[in-house]
Amino acid sequence: MSHHRYDFSTNFTGTKNGGDDMCYADAGNIRNLCFVWLDGRREFFNYAYLVSVVLDRKDQSFDRLEIRFTSHIIHLTGYQLGGLFGLLMNHIPRLIHQTDYRYLSGDKAGYHVKDILVTAV
Repeated sequence: MSHHRYDFSTNFTGTKNGGDDMCYADAGNIRNLCFVWLDGRREFFNYAYLVSVVLDRKDQSFDRLEIRFTSHIIHLTGYQLGGLFGLLMNHIPRLIHQTDYRYLSGDKAGYHVKDILVTAV
C-alpha cells in the first residue's frame, strides 16, 4: 500500500509554511481559527466548536460571512468571500486578517475582509 502526502506548501501570500502561515499545511488533531484585526488584536476559536458558516451575497457591494461557533458568532464583511467559504468548510484557514480597504487597488486575487465583528451568543 502506498501513501501519498500532498504538500500544501504555499498560502495566499505565496510564502512557504512556517511562522505566521494563513493555512494549515497538513492534517492534525488541533485546529484553531484566528482572526487578526488591523490594530493587532487577535482572537482564536477551535474548529471543533464550529457549527455553521453562511455566505450571503445579497448586497451588490460586498459579501458577508456568518461563522457560528457554539459560544460566538463572527460576522465578516468583505470582497470575494466565496473562496473563504469553501476553505472554512474544510477547516483550512488558520488566520483570517482584516484588510485595510483603503489600500485595495483592484486586486482580484483571493478574498479581502473589510470588517470582523465577534458577538457572544
